[in-house]
Amino acid sequence: MTHMGKNIIEQEQVVRELQSFLGDSPIFIHVPPKMENYIIDVSDYISGDSRGARVSIFVGNGSSARLAVHGDRTRACMFEFILADYATVFCEMNHVACSPSLRGVQATVGLGSHFSLREEIRAESFFYSRCDVVLKGAGSSFKDVVRYRGSARSEIDMERAARHAASRTASFLDARGVAGGETKVKWRGKVRVEKQASKASAFQRHDAIVAGSLAQVDSAPILEIYTHDISCKHSASIQRINPEQVFYFESRGLDEKESRKEILDGFLAIHNPTEHTSVIARP
Repeated sequence: MTHMGKNIIEQEQVVRELQSFLGDSPIFIHVPPKMENYIIDVSDYISGDSRGARVSIFVGNGSSARLAVHGDRTRACMFEFILADYATVFCEMNHVACSPSLRGVQATVGLGSHFSLREEIRAESFFYSRCDVVLKGAGSSFKDVVRYRGSARSEIDMERAARHAASRTASFLDARGVAGGETKVKWRGKVRVEKQASKASAFQRHDAIVAGSLAQVDSAPILEIYTHDISCKHSASIQRINPEQVFYFESRGLDEKESRKEILDGFLAIHNPTEHTSVIARP
């Protein structure tokens, strides 16, 4: 990953194979300037028999758009966003990885623009997720919310990076997940604040519950700061299910399995409903 430092990918050969599926001919989606509530279902643009796709999305000045990416239509997808000035994008992605899969996001965010990404991941195999966002324009922002659940002998490898390259930019990276079975999770988050990015604000965190007896979680939030007058924070926590919480639910009539499910579902809940939009973009 760009400015990520040491390569942490253990299954690099698998990642290279998945990257070969992306191809050299991207799919282009263009949102005209000053469009409001523009909806794009990316599955309309990707062939059902394709193993991979590279999707390039340009959002014009003053436009707002919502994109949806659902299921496991392809094994490898890379999304490249360019947000012009004063644009707003919300992108919702649901990933199901029953076989080795790759998902990537790159974004450049312009003056006063806002890019929001929400991902839900269910993995039973190897899943590599990469997100690299550059806040290029003053007053731009990026919000990334990830919820993941690994089962069986899955391996979830996630990289997140936000680069503040202008003043008054803001980023918020929030990852939370459950490692069940023999799942292995690696999460790397990095915020880089350039010299010219005064008054930047950044926060990143990763919280995980180890629910499997042989599951493992490796977490590392990183800050790289080259200026003053900024606010940057990070945190990480790894825990097991609290027996007292299980006892609380059991005392109210649930058995142990139901109690654990309620605890994990509550831990993964996202409490930020999004606005509904009304204009549908077609290929």
